[in-house]
Amino acid sequence: MRGAALLLVVIGCDRPPSAGAWTEVEVAEAVGVDFWDVSVTGDRAVAVGEYETGQGAARVIDGDAWAVIDAPELPGFHDVFAAAPDDAWAASSDATASPLWRWDGTSWSSVELPEGLLSVRDVWGTGPDDVWIAAGFDGGVADRARALHWDGSALTEYRDFFEVAGLVDDGLTSLLLTAGCSRTVSDAWLVGNVSGKLVEQGISFHFDGEEWRAHPVFEPRDVVCLETDTWFLLADGSGVGRWQRGLWETSFRIEQDGGPHPARVASVDGAAGTLWAVGDEGTTREARSPQVWRLDDGTMGRTVVGAATRESPEVALPLLRALYETPTGTVRALGADGLVLESAGAP
Repeated sequence: MRGAALLLVVIGCDRPPSAGAWTEVEVAEAVGVDFWDVSVTGDRAVAVGEYETGQGAARVIDGDAWAVIDAPELPGFHDVFAAAPDDAWAASSDATASPLWRWDGTSWSSVELPEGLLSVRDVWGTGPDDVWIAAGFDGGVADRARALHWDGSALTEYRDFFEVAGLVDDGLTSLLLTAGCSRTVSDAWLVGNVSGKLVEQGISFHFDGEEWRAHPVFEPRDVVCLETDTWFLLADGSGVGRWQRGLWETSFRIEQDGGPHPARVASVDGAAGTLWAVGDEGTTREARSPQVWRLDDGTMGRTVVGAATRESPEVALPLLRALYETPTGTVRALGADGLVLESAGAP
């Protein structure tokens, strides 16, 4: 990868994962929902996903109380940002529906977006006046990757990522923005991938409140901004990397069980002051065990041991896909078919 500076560090782990640290929680309002994402605002969390029918599902979670905020016309959701207790933005996974929806505390409505927008890959931010949208547009391959910013009253469009990355518009090379995160209004990140006849590489962009700057990164899928660190998930789910000293320079491997069917990691997130990853692993392709990993002493070690192995409703998709921290400090992981895991004591 041209100009890349990525140092891969693989550290072994002699400590066994903390057996029994997680328990499965039965939540009536979660039954039948394939959860894809969750976002916390204040003492509330908003979780989104879809039913088997493809209809969108959304839940507001106040501590242990779950409230259904569905609507019949909602498409399936794959991403959510809760800007305030009564303000949530959700990205649609249905190509035939509006790409972005907004909840005002009472009802959902589709968001009016610029003409030509085809898909929303991610939505994130720091509050009601700072919401980012990673989008794909109709048009030439060099003009499809764009970001939109909501400042509380209007959307601003950023569309020069191809030029910022120093890419040549040869009519074949394309840029796909896949995920983003923010710490403040002047500290936002986007990650994506460049694909073409002569190039296949990851790319990241940092926004300082005025302009975007590009930085090479090795094949990112997800990115998370913690209080002081920024991390990305490798596209194949095998490890995570960290932004340090102006470079994406370190990657920690995610601990595997050594079986024939390796762990599949869906996403990374922050909770309880540390970095987490969620997914599954198994001894057969169909029977998978939900898994949660935590960065501890330089190792992304497994924390779920002995969880019931189940048949994945979608073999290609990991059982766990999102994670968040409750107001009381409990960490919860959400996933397929209403699966909810909760840390029992210190995870």
